[in-house]
Amino acid sequence: MPRLPLVTERLALFATLLATFGELHPACDHWVQGSKTASRKRMYGEDLVHADGTPATEDSTRPTMTTSTLGRRAVACHVASLGLEAERTRRAPRFPSSVA
Repeated sequence: MPRLPLVTERLALFATLLATFGELHPACDHWVQGSKTASRKRMYGEDLVHADGTPATEDSTRPTMTTSTLGRRAVACHVASLGLEAERTRRAPRFPSSVA
């Protein structure tokens, strides 16, 4: 059987890796981050809710936001937590310090 062109092989590999990442990323989110943050990342809508995700009533005294705003906040927390973790890992000493 003739060998496929190198570009075709690389494109197939990229598509396979992308599909695998797309399927595994949501599962990893639930293991790494809090379940509330992971579930709120996909919230959309104009309904008013409280910061904890409960629906707001007209006579509610607590601050409210739209469901989409709550979803955007969850995404921002997710991205920030990944950035902070990467920064902490990057700055960690590679060798134990011998100086007390």
